[in-house]
Amino acid sequence: MNHLAFHAESHQQVDDFTKKLRARGLKILYEDKHPYAGGEHHYAVFFEDPDRIKANWFLLNVKLTAF
Repeated sequence: MNHLAFHAESHQQVDDFTKKLRARGLKILYEDKHPYAGGEHHYAVFFEDPDRIKANWFLLNVKLTAF
C-alpha cells in the first residue's frame, strides 16, 4: 500500500485537519497547488506520514446529474 484517502464533510474540516498536520510537523504535499492539488473539484490536503505513506483528506465538490 502506498496511498490512503479519507473523505471530509466540509471545507472547514479539511482546513482544520491541515492545521493539525502542520502543527505536528507532517509534510504537506503539493503546497503550491493546495488546497486544489487534486483538481478544481477536489478541496483537499495531501500529506505524507512519518513512514512516508501518502494520504489525503478530501471533499469531493462535484455536482452529479442524472443521466
